[in-house]
Amino acid sequence: MLLLCTAVTLGQPLDTDGDGLSDFQETHKYCTNPNEADSDNDGIPDGDWNERREYTYSVRSILRFMYPFDEGALRDDFQDAIVLEQEDYYIEMEVIHYPYGTAEDSISANPNWQEDYTDMNEYLDPGITTNWDATMRVDLLSELQADGIVVGNLTDKQVVEQVSYWLLNKYTALDVFTTYYIYYPNGQPEVYPGLADAYEEEFYSHGYEVYWPIEEHFEHELLGKGMYYNKTRGTCTSTAVALTTVLRAIGIPTRMIIVIPIVDASNPSQSQLVEQRISNNHVRQVVLDWLSGAGAGFTAHTFNEVYVGNEWHRLNYSKLGQPILDEYCFGLHTHLYTFGDLSDANLAPTWGWRYGKSITSDVFGYYNPYTTMTLSDPNTKPIGPTIYVDDDAPGDPGPGNPVISDPCEEGSSLHPFDSIQEAIDASDYGDIVIVQEGTYTGLGNRDIDFRGLAITVRSTDPNNPKVVAATVMDCQGSELEPHRGFYFHNSEDTDSILDGLTITNGYVSGNWPDDSGGGIICHYASPIIKNCIVTNNTAEHHGGGIYNYNSNPTLINCMFNANSAGWNGGGMHNGPSNPNLINCIFAKNTSGSYGGGISTSSDSSPILTNCTFSGNSGSQGGAVGVRDSNALLTNCVLWGDIPNEIYVAAGDMPNITYSNVEGGYTGTGNIDSDPCFVSPDNNDYHLVCSSPCFNAGDPGFTPDPNKVDIDGEPRTRYGRVDMGADELFQIAPDFEPDGDVDFADLVVFTGQWLLEELSWDVYPQGGDGFVDFFDWAVFANSWQNTTDINDLIDFTEQWLLFGADSYCADIFPESTGDGIVNFLDFVFFANYWLLGE
Repeated sequence: MLLLCTAVTLGQPLDTDGDGLSDFQETHKYCTNPNEADSDNDGIPDGDWNERREYTYSVRSILRFMYPFDEGALRDDFQDAIVLEQEDYYIEMEVIHYPYGTAEDSISANPNWQEDYTDMNEYLDPGITTNWDATMRVDLLSELQADGIVVGNLTDKQVVEQVSYWLLNKYTALDVFTTYYIYYPNGQPEVYPGLADAYEEEFYSHGYEVYWPIEEHFEHELLGKGMYYNKTRGTCTSTAVALTTVLRAIGIPTRMIIVIPIVDASNPSQSQLVEQRISNNHVRQVVLDWLSGAGAGFTAHTFNEVYVGNEWHRLNYSKLGQPILDEYCFGLHTHLYTFGDLSDANLAPTWGWRYGKSITSDVFGYYNPYTTMTLSDPNTKPIGPTIYVDDDAPGDPGPGNPVISDPCEEGSSLHPFDSIQEAIDASDYGDIVIVQEGTYTGLGNRDIDFRGLAITVRSTDPNNPKVVAATVMDCQGSELEPHRGFYFHNSEDTDSILDGLTITNGYVSGNWPDDSGGGIICHYASPIIKNCIVTNNTAEHHGGGIYNYNSNPTLINCMFNANSAGWNGGGMHNGPSNPNLINCIFAKNTSGSYGGGISTSSDSSPILTNCTFSGNSGSQGGAVGVRDSNALLTNCVLWGDIPNEIYVAAGDMPNITYSNVEGGYTGTGNIDSDPCFVSPDNNDYHLVCSSPCFNAGDPGFTPDPNKVDIDGEPRTRYGRVDMGADELFQIAPDFEPDGDVDFADLVVFTGQWLLEELSWDVYPQGGDGFVDFFDWAVFANSWQNTTDINDLIDFTEQWLLFGADSYCADIFPESTGDGIVNFLDFVFFANYWLLGE
């Protein structure tokens, strides 16, 4: 799809000092010295990418836009550009804009243009749409002369100014825009396959009394020669073709360019970029003035470049020398590509298809096939690579209120933003947004949009459950005022990461998809979401916790708790989507239909590894509900869900292996036994030592130091992976477990320490037949008073169990044990005593 035409200039532009910049652009664009290769004598030539900006004001943008493009033509009198990345259907580019360039004020005239320009055939010859011929040239010159324009007596500048004005007044303007729907197989215009309906709708919607057959319509809007004889023209692209045709027929080299606004006016967050990131008051105000009246919808502009005075200059309708900064021309615009004939641009399969099909759910997210990722100018305050958010920072006059902000707010640790969206809007690729502990509410702290940025938004310590629980986005959603936590819809991928936040009280309703994804929605987006708690969110339709549509997110170590959906997927709904879930817990979620925990439909293929379901409920499939999908569950626990664990509405049964499913389930390695959670009532789904899920997972699971459980502890600690989100951790040894090693763990430890030799059977007085915890209590009472380490050795050496290899207290040597609970195990235990790690 790449546009192959190249921007050329008659001869080589004069570069007196040899710094790679033409004398004209040094004078009118960069304000450097055309006679000095290094204007400031710092050892770096003026032509360096950054050096050329030193003497004039510039605005930098990172832009993402749809094909086609022409990199060589994007360095003109008003901007420079370099390509950063090329994907399948869009380009990412860095653009440097020079708003105060003076090229338009220095357009000279060439009286000898008819002789000088005759060899510029690429921009003089007819094309498929610019199809002038000798007969038209004769007719045109005769008509112009009759109207007082004698071309042979004028300079090139006079010709362009007078003829463009003449054409615009002579031709009837048609308010119709079909040029983007046309392609040119075998050199002939045709409506692009699949866009016939859009073509018809565009024409009929304007209410013309006469509907021309398609070939006749082309003669009125698309083909330059036909437009000349019919004296009609369409909107900007059609007008650019008409002008190109007429000016070429006269002998003025002419081509076409497409420009767009510096930001997408359809996207409200883009105007915030202008407000926050352009420090120049004049430039900022000009752009904002245009944005205020722009409205939503498709926005692009095609106009001309003409060769006048031996330089290429812009011709916008009849305005010769159109500047880049202009309130009436997008405020500040970006030149995207240049083409000689409209057929060269190949717009129908890209821009035309998106426009005709009203696509807004792709990487751009809004009406236009472009989006600006970031803006800055020389005086923009530096922010990255770490940006801070704090809801009650010391300098904030309105703690907890994102509307009342620190006047010095700029994202540093001293002056953090008070809303998450502000931090994202101010971020750039690779930045980290750190959200301090607190409860975040109100504007900018809900309905968060990552804007397609490859950034990480995280709490201060995502691996600490206490920090995650204390970093809360309270969406404050309701039926009257719906809100959710995060809205991923700009093709975010694995470089966009949400880590360690609690998202609660989302409520969504309305039309699809606004009625789905109470906590999070992924709509054509596949971010990584990890260490998050998604709780108490509601969706009137699907996915109380999260809804995935045409998305493949990765979810790691997340808990979906007490979310609800009116239809399917109290915790999560997929349709169609292929998420990858690892170490996730779905507990106490509810749905009005199937899949209290998770539902999946429309040929989805979710993969769940080491996930836990408990206490979820739905009309069917309390844990998992499936319709026409291929779900794969490995090493999972499905227990205590109502009315049953798994429900298949249509299609194949899920493929479940090495999992604990209440009621049983056919599949390799599956069991049906109480998993022995520590405390489900308190949302504690760790496994106790006696759990049948211990060492019961897939024996082929490959140990990997990077594979951890929901606590961040290594998987496969004892030769085989456990089932569920928790890997039983017996080394710490937090036997209970509750996150620390304390008296309760000692009870577990000593409860296994029963001997047949009873010399230390001292409780009650006279003994009771075995050495146990009560004897230990008597011993501990005299610790370091009448008893020393040698006594402890004597004591523990009597404390040897029958069959200790089956007990979790056999912890020495690490990971394997030696088949007996003895003093060495106690020494290892004592090393962790009350450390909590």
